[in-house]
Amino acid sequence: MNKPPLVSICCITYNQKSYIRKAIESFLMQRTNFPFEIIIHDDASSDGTAEIIKEYQGMFPDIIHPIFQNENQYKHYSLNLQFKYVFPKTNGKYIAICEGDDYWIDPLKLQKQVDFLENNSEYGLVHTRAFVFDEKNNTVKKISGIDVQSFESLITEDTVANLTVCFRKDLLLKYIGDIDPISKKNWTTTDFPMWLWMIQNSKFKFMDDITAVFLSRSTSISHHIDLKKRLFFTQGIYDIIDYYLIQYQGNKKFVSQIRARYRSNLVCMYFQTKSYLELKRSLYIFMNANDWLNVVWLLITYPLLYSNFFIRASYKIRNIFFAIIGKYKNMN
Repeated sequence: MNKPPLVSICCITYNQKSYIRKAIESFLMQRTNFPFEIIIHDDASSDGTAEIIKEYQGMFPDIIHPIFQNENQYKHYSLNLQFKYVFPKTNGKYIAICEGDDYWIDPLKLQKQVDFLENNSEYGLVHTRAFVFDEKNNTVKKISGIDVQSFESLITEDTVANLTVCFRKDLLLKYIGDIDPISKKNWTTTDFPMWLWMIQNSKFKFMDDITAVFLSRSTSISHHIDLKKRLFFTQGIYDIIDYYLIQYQGNKKFVSQIRARYRSNLVCMYFQTKSYLELKRSLYIFMNANDWLNVVWLLITYPLLYSNFFIRASYKIRNIFFAIIGKYKNMN
């Protein structure tokens, strides 16, 4: 490459020997009229992942720039490895993200996104749809990614598929300076709070293309079979929600509704983990939002506390009923 890269592809990986080759190949297949770089952070993998990365580095030394850790850094920086090690190494005007067990399927993904950003300076981020692949059943179970045009819509539901994004690096630097994400120890995801900040400071463009494949795995913390680990992850998401709602200057009714919506998603896990104090807090949150359906449901369900079967059954019935009446729909 004689010119500096216009796009930096950022990838973090750990013990993903079975997936990393496909991810790298999907980056290299991008057809662009501009140079790009691939920065891969390997967090001291022990399964041969690093050796595969070195293999590709040897073939594409001007494009692939690995960061190899001798000691696992996740225990120190958790999910903030991108902010600590990867983003500071980027040279591109734009940044694209894809983790080591995901991959792209559209060879024109970067070209289409960069073309749009180059011609529309008021937009800070472009995203698309992605297939969600269920590894356990070896099937595509859904399509992720929906158009989002406002902070209110995004905080209601995160519809940005992170493996599809391309965004401006200068916007990222402003986010880091304003929020200091590494200091947020209770946050259990890094992309959602970044999107929430960016959509308040720029416009998002949604392209109705399917450009990538997200691998859904049972070992992922957001889908983990261990209920306490899932609860930990979800509580971290709601810490992010609360952080932004505290600063929100819009409709106060919307704030109470959002808090009730997310608390409603947590209640079943609070029941199953016998989190009595959180159940009490949930009741107050529902009352503050005038969410009397959830108040009644919580009071009816509470006597069933020692039966996980009845708790799960009542929660499913509640969700079906709420879906029929359209509860939590069209909150904006």
